[in-house]
Amino acid sequence: MEKPQKKPGWISDDDYHALPEEIFIREFSVGETVYVTTLLDDKKYHKEELARLYKNRWSIEWNFRSIKTNMGMEMLRCKSPEMVRK
Repeated sequence: MEKPQKKPGWISDDDYHALPEEIFIREFSVGETVYVTTLLDDKKYHKEELARLYKNRWSIEWNFRSIKTNMGMEMLRCKSPEMVRK
């Protein structure tokens, strides 16, 4: 995948210029879901394991969203696990 020729408005000039000219990605399917990753070694990173990890992460993010919405805490900012538990 090549770096966009035109800098997107949301990125700073310094960050844009620090990006590589291209990155390599791996695309794979598990069931009906298509995944894209920069973990290229399919022997080391099996697609089923990556799909499982992604589903677990999605579940965690969904739970964070539910907690934040239900508790009216759209912005959670804590510096330690102890503060999160409070």
